Amino acid sequence: FSAAWPDPVAPVGPGCAELEEAPLGPVNLIIADLCAKAPGPASWLSAQSADRALLIEMTFMQRENTLVAILGRSGAGKSSLLNAIIGDLAVESGSLFLKDLDLLAHSAQISDRLGYVPQDIQLHGTLTVRQLLGYSFHLRDPGNSRQRDSRIEHVCAELQLSRELDKLVSALSGGQRRRVSMAIELLSKPALLILDEPTSGLDPGMDREIMTYLRRYAQAGRTVMVTTHTTEHLELAVDEVLIVADHGRPIYFGPPEQALGKLDVPRYADLMDKLAPEIRDRPNPWPAERAAEYQRQEGAAEARREAAAAQRASRATAGASSRAGPDRAGPDRAAGRE
Repeated sequence: FSAAWPDPVAPVGPGCAELEEAPLGPVNLIIADLCAKAPGPASWLSAQSADRALLIEMTFMQRENTLVAILGRSGAGKSSLLNAIIGDLAVESGSLFLKDLDLLAHSAQISDRLGYVPQDIQLHGTLTVRQLLGYSFHLRDPGNSRQRDSRIEHVCAELQLSRELDKLVSALSGGQRRRVSMAIELLSKPALLILDEPTSGLDPGMDREIMTYLRRYAQAGRTVMVTTHTTEHLELAVDEVLIVADHGRPIYFGPPEQALGKLDVPRYADLMDKLAPEIRDRPNPWPAERAAEYQRQEGAAEARREAAAAQRASRATAGASSRAGPDRAGPDRAAGRE
């Protein structure tokens, strides 16, 4: 968005006393040793199902002003990671912080600062694009109706949707509907924007335009994360890539131009082949070896140190709030807890 637009003060919902006392500030996403499971199918030998690992020791740290792309084979755990961040997937263990805010304990507190565009698009087809975006804007920022039209027109211009503003959503192509779903989230200028396959169904030119726009959006003091199967424009548009093996095991996090060299593969297609759990009906040890090597690297150690520091800061803030007591919280903060 244009630098001339100041970010609105994010409204604080119930239970957000800590945010009223200390704003979130610059966004850093810190993830350390995140593990999550899903129940597997029960066998005829046992009524008890075996759990299936979705994330294993997911560890990395994303700094503000960056666009990170998550790569991996289908079903490797990319969407599971996004669902854990937004609070839709229960986490078994690990740490997840947005700056010093523990998202595993307080995910509702950053809902007004987070935007999420899912892979499956579900939009009201009987509305025009303008109507849909207008209702979405009103629901998120009902007290700012004077900026509604200008925001809608600006976002649609950035996403090349200006000509579709007065068309029914049901009349749009799949790629246009995907861009409308992005526009809904971008209206509120979220500090943390997460998109699951945002360029799926788009031609290569539009893919490049969208990824380039998302990087510009991130460089305005925000944090953006996308999953993608498209690798053509990574070095042009992405700051860092996170590559995961099956079960959400990270094997690389860093600049896209160094990824293939670090993993000793010539092309991303070859990388996806090497990430297969089996090769010629035999277990493939390469992904597990790379995952173990990743955990020994300094990047993973740094993320764990930052998570520990954020945990200490979170506990200190909680202790100060409890010592203050309800009588010292002030009328606004007391009302926020009702």
